[in-house]
Amino acid sequence: MLVNNVGVDVLEYYHKLKEEEIIRLININCMAMSLMCRHVLPKMQNRRKSAIINVASVAGNNQVI
Repeated sequence: MLVNNVGVDVLEYYHKLKEEEIIRLININCMAMSLMCRHVLPKMQNRRKSAIINVASVAGNNQVI
């Protein structure tokens, strides 16, 4: 079983973020999860029974201004 529970946020309006900050957010919040899944999938397929759980934050429910 793989539990993806990683994520970061910034305390700034999205339109004020620098490109580097957006890339950092994407790399941590999206790429880390995708790379971990890719890493464990071959082993999981051999076992035929397993699970991947992706945990999301309640911050996703907040309004983006």
